[in-house]
Amino acid sequence: MEKHKTYSIFISHFSFFIFLLLASCSTLSTHHSSLDTQHTPLPTLDKEAVWQLVEMAGRPVLQSTVITLQFNPEAGTLRGQSTCNTYCADYTLSPATQSSLIKLSHLSHTDIQCAEAQMNTEERFLALLAKTNQLSLSPDGWTLTLSAKGRNPLVFSLQ
Repeated sequence: MEKHKTYSIFISHFSFFIFLLLASCSTLSTHHSSLDTQHTPLPTLDKEAVWQLVEMAGRPVLQSTVITLQFNPEAGTLRGQSTCNTYCADYTLSPATQSSLIKLSHLSHTDIQCAEAQMNTEERFLALLAKTNQLSLSPDGWTLTLSAKGRNPLVFSLQ
């Protein structure tokens, strides 16, 4: 009985924490720098598009690794799943082209522990994402690349 009660308390606290994190992601600051002249979306950066990470810093990502990215151009936010956790951030884009400057701010994520290999992948992904300042979209619109001045690219494929 005591185990069940402890488990129930854990689940309720965990659920509340997730709720707070998601609520904070949807109400992140809308303060924008001079880089933000507009939130003009690139052709496939809409709310419905879900991007799957396929390559990180020049290395393919294992198929069992699930890291996703989804933009909300109207709100200037992005979110996704990073192996064990979810993350979100504000973003601003320079005027939309095939290759744009992107600035992330208020990057936050849940902090659920999982297998060491997954945690290492997630930590590396979040560190590279935090340094992102360039966004490129392939001419066919199926591949999106985020990078820091062209280095250590995060390559996503449209799902």
